[in-house]
Amino acid sequence: MKPTQQISSFFDDIRSASHADETEEHNAIDGLRDMINTFDSVDDVLINCRNKSCDLSRLDSSHVSPQRLCSMMRKYTAPDDVAGPMGTEWPVTRGADGDGLPVMNRKKLAQRSDILITRQWMRNQLWKVANWHRYLHASNPDPELRPSFVIEIAKDTLRICGMFAISLMEVHGVGLVRSARWSSRFVLC
Repeated sequence: MKPTQQISSFFDDIRSASHADETEEHNAIDGLRDMINTFDSVDDVLINCRNKSCDLSRLDSSHVSPQRLCSMMRKYTAPDDVAGPMGTEWPVTRGADGDGLPVMNRKKLAQRSDILITRQWMRNQLWKVANWHRYLHASNPDPELRPSFVIEIAKDTLRICGMFAISLMEVHGVGLVRSARWSSRFVLC
């Protein structure tokens, strides 16, 4: 069993052992699980490549492979695996101020916006690693490994930002703004 599966199973056990009326606890568990799932495949090799600490003259196991980068970018593409409140579908706020939502829904939506924007930032960072390693080619059969893919990342980031009220995203401060800016800047140029 992969460590991520073990962690997910652990969170499921905690949820089932807690009382049904502990919605805030369940939301915290879901959020922690989602954030762990976002970073579970980050390791020393990826970090060294992202920090440009690897030696490009030796393309060996000390480098992240194009296949792994492509797989990770795909993993972060779909927001569908981010848990909704108690397994339900997410309400979309589409620019509303969010003030009419119950406090619990506001917290959960704010948490979701943070996770989805963080995933777009991860896709952007992975694309930059692929670019630095010269894995990007216009004719690549994997769209994630084409120079133009960064535009898709930016479009997805802007689409995600449009799904949530500004008041739900601003609770995360400048970190979320920086992540969104880095992920969407290529569309604006």
